[in-house]
Amino acid sequence: MKSVLVLYHSNSGHTARIARRIWETVIAEGNQADLMCVMEADREGIDWNKYDLVIVGAPVFYGKFSRQLVAFVNRFKSVLDAKATSFFSVSVVARTPAKCTPEGNVYTRKFLQGNPWKPKDAHCFAGKVDYPLARHQDDPDDHEDDEGPDGADRHHRLHRLEGRRGLRPSLPDA
Repeated sequence: MKSVLVLYHSNSGHTARIARRIWETVIAEGNQADLMCVMEADREGIDWNKYDLVIVGAPVFYGKFSRQLVAFVNRFKSVLDAKATSFFSVSVVARTPAKCTPEGNVYTRKFLQGNPWKPKDAHCFAGKVDYPLARHQDDPDDHEDDEGPDGADRHHRLHRLEGRRGLRPSLPDA
């Protein structure tokens, strides 16, 4: 029997549901498992010696993984490197066969190549972004300069979107 920690970061709950399903499957296979969000792990701490395997999951949001998750896995890099580890990403683009692998998914590939922590195994799951729920969690400092497919940064894309929806107040005539 293995002891497994399923750690996740979630913006609107979708990654949390996937992590919960993984946790349930690990238990159904006869293993002991704990499920914990990164925020809780940061506050409460983790008894790393309890676990044989650590599974870490996170969503791609505006083309990036959360700073909190990246900082967490890098802070505990030496502990994670000494264990069996797996990483899963959740992104909208993973819905296509070409982008549902770590090699084919540009966001996961960039994370795995550019991050000091190197999980021993990685997977990509298709997910959804519930923009109305997730928008209130958006950190403008994280994404202000993110370039979209049209070359516009996030600020300009949102400005255009708000204008199309009639959300931007019109300026009074001079």
